[in-house]
Amino acid sequence: MIQQIHHPALSVKDLDRSLRFYRDLLGMRLDWRIDHRKSMELEKIVGLNDVDVSYAMLSGWGAQIELFQYHSPAGRPYPENKPVCDPGITHMAFEVKGIDAFCQQ
Repeated sequence: MIQQIHHPALSVKDLDRSLRFYRDLLGMRLDWRIDHRKSMELEKIVGLNDVDVSYAMLSGWGAQIELFQYHSPAGRPYPENKPVCDPGITHMAFEVKGIDAFCQQ
């Protein structure tokens, strides 16, 4: 029986930049990071060939987020003006107490 959602996984363009956002700006904790892992097992899991990827798990506020940056194969660029009605992630929301003070950090 499913107890709860464990984590969403996001494919990002720049893992280091994304880590600076989630870890350094929002204050999430970096639990682990794996860089440039190539393996047949990973290729079977993600259904891609010649996989070269860096990924990390962050946690905070009772949740986790996993971030992936694929170096190979190259992904398609995310459309700049993607309307929210198109399939895919539309947003991620955070509940913040004292938003003004948080933004002053």
